[in-house]
Amino acid sequence: MGVYLSFLKIHLKSMIEYRGAFISHCIAKIMGWGADFLMLFVMISQVSDLDGWGPYEMLLLFGLQLFSYSMAGFFFYNIKENIPRYIQLGEFDQVLTKPTNPLFFLMCREFNTGYFSNLVVAGAAIVIAFVQLQVRISIISFIWLVLAILGGTLIFSGIMMIQIIPSFWTIRTDAIGTVDWVFQTITRYPLTIFSKVLQVALTFVIPYAFINFYPAQIFISNGNLLEMPSFVKYMTLPVGAIFFCVMYLIWKQALKHYGSSGS
Repeated sequence: MGVYLSFLKIHLKSMIEYRGAFISHCIAKIMGWGADFLMLFVMISQVSDLDGWGPYEMLLLFGLQLFSYSMAGFFFYNIKENIPRYIQLGEFDQVLTKPTNPLFFLMCREFNTGYFSNLVVAGAAIVIAFVQLQVRISIISFIWLVLAILGGTLIFSGIMMIQIIPSFWTIRTDAIGTVDWVFQTITRYPLTIFSKVLQVALTFVIPYAFINFYPAQIFISNGNLLEMPSFVKYMTLPVGAIFFCVMYLIWKQALKHYGSSGS
């Protein structure tokens, strides 16, 4: 942790040198995600109910998803974007020669502080949803909120690793990112409006539903859990931890297939 904080401190200092560019970048990202937020809200506000989910309940889905995605993006987005190039040019050799875990080294070097601005939009969405839904936040419910976000962060981190791992065989993995974006868009809406096949896939195969659909019902309790047991809404963190660990083990196996293409 000390090493990571040292890297973060250095990175933040370098950003301060160009604070105008950093602030402009943050404002642009806030406006971009804010536009997404407003478009979604305007659209869902035109219907009073979507299979038992009202506009502010769906706003909570959006906020939980964006918060977890932004936390994962802070650590993994640049890794996902840069690793294909590193492998293609043979620059990944430099990572493997460092006296530390390769993934940890990349997380230290490649973090994306631009995602701080996304958290502003996500936090605002969650707060607005809680206020409008008259959700009373106690210490216990706040802890469950934090645990749900941590679990969602692990799930999104694992999903980003899914996009990284094939690079050791195929170099380019753009199509996987497109599929991920489609699923992210789908899970901004109640999972109950989609087919049973999709519900099963997003619960048991790649657990997008645990990022927002299940944990949201800790706070809104509309009783629509796809016939799953009630405790499933509290399972985001263990599901996220298991999913991330599985992806990490696959990552370690993928490293064995790396063949330097550099000079």
